[in-house]
Amino acid sequence: MTDVCDRPEDGLKDKAKFYYEHIDYLESQYKHFGRILAEMLITVFQEEDKV
Repeated sequence: MTDVCDRPEDGLKDKAKFYYEHIDYLESQYKHFGRILAEMLITVFQEEDKV
């Protein structure tokens, strides 16, 4: 990322920043949904153990 930011041609810095921010957002959403899925699976398995 720093190599790209040091090069001013063709708005490459802005494009890199845009994609970097979106990748960061997608990664946080992936982790968030992973936690939700894990909680749901634990709940389902706990309910099955009670039956």
